[in-house]
Amino acid sequence: MATEFTIRRATPADMPAILSLWIEMMEHHAALDNRFRPSEEGPASFNKALLEWLADEYIMVLVADARPELIGYAIGYDRENPRVILPPRYGYITDMAVTASRRRQGVASALFDGLKDWFRERGLQSIRLNVAHTNPLSQGFWRSKGFEDYMTVLWGDIE
Repeated sequence: MATEFTIRRATPADMPAILSLWIEMMEHHAALDNRFRPSEEGPASFNKALLEWLADEYIMVLVADARPELIGYAIGYDRENPRVILPPRYGYITDMAVTASRRRQGVASALFDGLKDWFRERGLQSIRLNVAHTNPLSQGFWRSKGFEDYMTVLWGDIE
């Protein structure tokens, strides 16, 4: 039976656990597509950026806390569109990670709901995100939440 968890705003004390979840997420994505391999300095760079994000009023970092461990995290931004596009601002989800043993137990949905509430409080009316083409689990999750194709991102190597 799954243990209970709470969704809360992350603190600097959560950084080691969030970094561990980020590494797990990156390893999962790299196994699906090697273009997601983090650089050697990737974990340190992520950790440095995470400390900045925790203090930024335009960024929300949430964690799923199943004491004594964190089992997931999500990062959302309040972003501006170029002046020629409406709406002027939108929510952007950069990261959503749930540890493998806790997937399909409502953790990602609860993290998403927390970000959605924060976006709504800020007056935002739309959300954007990127999903790896090679990750059918994530594709299915986001589509089940009502997300649909908006833009296609293409990749090409220079020969």
